Amino acid sequence: MMRGKRAMSEHAQGTHDAVLRYTMGKGDDEFTFNLVIILVPGKQDSTCVFDRYQAFATSLQCSDVDEAVRNIHEQYWKRWE
Repeated sequence: MMRGKRAMSEHAQGTHDAVLRYTMGKGDDEFTFNLVIILVPGKQDSTCVFDRYQAFATSLQCSDVDEAVRNIHEQYWKRWE
């Protein structure tokens, strides 16, 4: 199991894609979802990885990493306004 901040740090280092399966909890309280990590516009030069990236949790299928990264803001906006 990988924690959210660790996932962002490792993505920034290039060790995994921008979309990964993420599991939280244990036993009967365990649930799995897709974690989509995106670069925050205008923050590319920040020295802090947590300022440069945002992580979004989604149950939507993410078979195409590039498409998921491009559309995650719109998907969240439509769902949560």
